[in-house]
Amino acid sequence: MKKYLLLIIYLASTSVLNAQLLRSVGVKSGLAVANQSWLLKAGDLTLDTDWRNGFYGALSLEFSKSKHWSLVTDWGYYTKGNTQNVPNSTAALPEGDGTFAVFDTRFNYVVFNPMLKWRHETKHFTPYAMLGLRMDYQLSYASDFNFAAIENDFRKTLWGATAVAGMEIKRNQMGLLLEAQYQNDFSKLIDLPVSSSNWGVDVKNRAFVFCLGLKYYLL
Repeated sequence: MKKYLLLIIYLASTSVLNAQLLRSVGVKSGLAVANQSWLLKAGDLTLDTDWRNGFYGALSLEFSKSKHWSLVTDWGYYTKGNTQNVPNSTAALPEGDGTFAVFDTRFNYVVFNPMLKWRHETKHFTPYAMLGLRMDYQLSYASDFNFAAIENDFRKTLWGATAVAGMEIKRNQMGLLLEAQYQNDFSKLIDLPVSSSNWGVDVKNRAFVFCLGLKYYLL
């Protein structure tokens, strides 16, 4: 799987470099606000999950020969997952005592995100929008729940799409940007059928990313 990931990155990067001119290099950092849908198939039961906040960081390269269109490739790292409120119970109150503990589930990913970008440049301000495919590769995970029985069924490589809206302030060869992303996955993190040993599990990621960025223009 790692060889497959490296091959995709190499081929995509080579095709972009051959077709375009490197316009800028930048870094982005911000907040990944993520959630997951958990469906237990046997009972057609959807778990109640909440959003969790995590880190997002990326290196961004922009390639362009056009006034309004360019290709952007982001390589980065972020965390996804969810939180759940679990009732605190005792022997006397097995149904719960009215209080809750927050259980956190975190998945750590590296991300490869090539996108088509449209921009409208003025003297100092550049609004832009981007759309592209995305590949997440799972590095590790941690959870307050015990997922030992199903962790080997987690898909390491997930495919999805990213839609972006942003604003950049440019001065000389430097650019400062503010960006919002919506990420939706095509692939399921896990998709187990119902069997005698489990209820069947269907899990899918989704996330918003809010970040600041700094760019240096070569062209």
